[in-house]
Amino acid sequence: MTEEQKRTHLKEFEAKLITPAEQTTWERGASNAGYHYLGCAKTFALMGKAFAEATLQMLKNSDKP
Repeated sequence: MTEEQKRTHLKEFEAKLITPAEQTTWERGASNAGYHYLGCAKTFALMGKAFAEATLQMLKNSDKP
């Protein structure tokens, strides 16, 4: 495939997967920081907190006979 064919194919593929509303949300919320989900560090903070709590719970449960 040529570069132009690749770009065209990718646009067509994305159009089948992403609705116009989803694209608008992405454009509105995306940041330059690729590690932020929709530009929101709060999302990752909440995931980290949940992961830490689950890990602590597993550690507590593993100490029981």
